[in-house]
Amino acid sequence: MRFRLLLGLLAVSAAACAAVPKYVFVFIGDGMSMPQRMTAEEFARLSGYGPLAMNALRHQSSTRTRSANAIVTDSAAAATAIACGEKANNGALGVAPDGRRLESVAEFAKKRGMKVGIMTTVPIVHATPAGFYAHRPNRGDSYGIALDLLASKFDFFAGGGVYDKYDDKAHAEYRGNIFELAEKDGFTIARDRTSFAALKPGCGKAWGVFSDCGLPFAIDGDEKYPDLAAMVSKAVELLEGPDGFFIMAEGGAVDHCAHANDAAAVLREVISMDAAVKVAVKFMERHPSETLVIVTGDHETGGMAMGFAGLGYRFQVGLLANQKCSAEVFSNRIARMLEQNINLSFDEV
Repeated sequence: MRFRLLLGLLAVSAAACAAVPKYVFVFIGDGMSMPQRMTAEEFARLSGYGPLAMNALRHQSSTRTRSANAIVTDSAAAATAIACGEKANNGALGVAPDGRRLESVAEFAKKRGMKVGIMTTVPIVHATPAGFYAHRPNRGDSYGIALDLLASKFDFFAGGGVYDKYDDKAHAEYRGNIFELAEKDGFTIARDRTSFAALKPGCGKAWGVFSDCGLPFAIDGDEKYPDLAAMVSKAVELLEGPDGFFIMAEGGAVDHCAHANDAAAVLREVISMDAAVKVAVKFMERHPSETLVIVTGDHETGGMAMGFAGLGYRFQVGLLANQKCSAEVFSNRIARMLEQNINLSFDEV
């Protein structure tokens, strides 16, 4: 019953939750709301990708995202609400405002015997993925969150790493290098696309660690790293079995690009996440009566708008296809050029 209740809190209709699903996919676009989805839909259509799979799912709804202590939520409180079905204070992961430890739907699924996979395009200890396995009052406690990752006994993780806190000897709960502890606990750790692709069913618990921090933005494309669709595909390959699975996949960089007001990068992040949703939809087509696919956002970031009166409401989103890298990469390139020539001219740039 609780499993069905928590899924219901993810804005799924009663009809969709009439039976407990065997295979569950939850996709979270960090910072993604209606403006990002609708703008990406038009951009995808103009750029040849086609309509977004997430916008074609059968049931659609909306949620109010405020946290327990603020009208504007942060990702930690939002992830806790999605994963645990209760409001939390901003900054808190898996902990109620009164200090109670909250059980997440992923932990409940694991207790039911299902295999569990958590993946993201940002650090695996970032707020959204951590909301499904961590119990910490402070989302910045990267080493402590990593200890909770190991304690979860989940079967699969993939994404960025633990920043530079994987061997934080100053931490009050220090027990050793996180990755060494993981290997002792039976994890096979893959650190690049080749070793990740080589993981096969029966390898035991698997952890793809592709960067200390986040992965490159989709617009900046780097084939050395698996994208979210590749992570979801590998999770399905490793976790599918008679007891079912619970998969949470986060498009985490939507938020990062939106904080920078980098519209072109935001849209490509949404499309990249949608490619992962398509993997789940294809799986659902093979197991239609056993599969539940949920796509949501934790909050909106950036105040994205599709047009305004000053431009006569013209919506020329197709022009963003001309942008070939993120604002972050562009700024870094300019900074390096200025280091070499402080008198760099606009024409030289």
